[in-house]
Amino acid sequence: MGFAKGSLDADIIIAPHHGSLSSSSWPFLKAVSPSKVIYSTGYNNRFAHPHNRVRDRYQVMNAKAFNTATQGAVLIEKRKNKAVTVTTNRDNKKHYWQ
Repeated sequence: MGFAKGSLDADIIIAPHHGSLSSSSWPFLKAVSPSKVIYSTGYNNRFAHPHNRVRDRYQVMNAKAFNTATQGAVLIEKRKNKAVTVTTNRDNKKHYWQ
C-alpha cells in the first residue's frame, strides 16, 4: 500500500519511533510533507535516535527540527486566527549559565 504525495498532509509531525530508520520511510514522509519535525528522544540514548538518515530526509524536505534531548520540552501553540508556533522550554526559560 502506498501513499499519494501530500495525502496525509500535516504541518508538524512527531517523528515516528523517536526517528528510527524503520519508522520514517520516504513514501510516508512525502505523504505527510511536514514543515516541522519533533524528535522525542533521550539525551545520549543508546539507540542514537534520531537516525542520521532520517534527519537527512527531513532536512531535504526543509522541515525545521526540534529535539527534546537537546532542547527540552517542545511547546506547540495555536491561537485563534493565528499560525501554529513551536518553541522549546530552553528557548523560553534561559538560565543565567546559558
